Amino acid sequence: DFTVNEIHDAYKNISRIKGFDINKEDRDEISKFMETIRGTSIPLNREAFLSDPTVHFVDFDKTLGKYIKNNYYAHFIDKMELLVNKNYNVEFKEIFKAIDSLNLSDHIIISANLNLDFLNNSLNLGLKKSNRDSEDYFYNKIPIYSYDGGSHRKGKLYILRNIDKPMVKHKDWKHIENVTPEFISRWKKMDEISEELHIYFEKSELNDRPDLIEKYKQFSDYSDDELSKMIQFDVDFLGYCWFPKSIKIVSISQGDFFQQGGNLDDLNEISPF
Repeated sequence: DFTVNEIHDAYKNISRIKGFDINKEDRDEISKFMETIRGTSIPLNREAFLSDPTVHFVDFDKTLGKYIKNNYYAHFIDKMELLVNKNYNVEFKEIFKAIDSLNLSDHIIISANLNLDFLNNSLNLGLKKSNRDSEDYFYNKIPIYSYDGGSHRKGKLYILRNIDKPMVKHKDWKHIENVTPEFISRWKKMDEISEELHIYFEKSELNDRPDLIEKYKQFSDYSDDELSKMIQFDVDFLGYCWFPKSIKIVSISQGDFFQQGGNLDDLNEISPF
């Protein structure tokens, strides 16, 4: 249940900025190889599935859920980073002054890995906390959505037009066209544990799956004895976060807090969006 809830929370959180549905021909270039957000598979000792496991296996469901949730946010933030058309790197105290230079109107701001409360209080930015769940803050009436994650942890703001909001949705594997027999065979063996988000689950005894045992022998350090006592735990889904092909993203990077200077952009060099 915890794993399903974590996936649902990530989906709901990112869906705050979702736009219209997008077909493959009109999706962004990065989504051609970062097409879907997926779950994961982990091997666990059978004891993990007992009602009273040893402390080593307590809360494995929470660990798995947090892992998938982090990957969900990483997919979203990493994709935006790869789609950036122009990045400005400014001192941390000027990050919202840079926003002013963009002359925004029909736009949204996505904050990644920034402590907006700290910045607002220390720099007197004038951010207005939202009273709704649909956004986190407003800056000069521009909505701000705050997230954490991604391959890098440098604080950034991503700015995009309202018309460039992404499609955010889950699809059931049964509705995917032109699939292979292997694809169908794999998903048919799984049980659906969330009808809303089409999340599927499967437990596989490794002793009954010589193909899985060979995979773990090749790519892990588990001994034969350990593998003989293991069950593979699969949670999977097909999540999509596609931006339109015409998307334009400007990002503003927060310069290092303690080492200002270096290769930073002057505010006068920032062009209106």
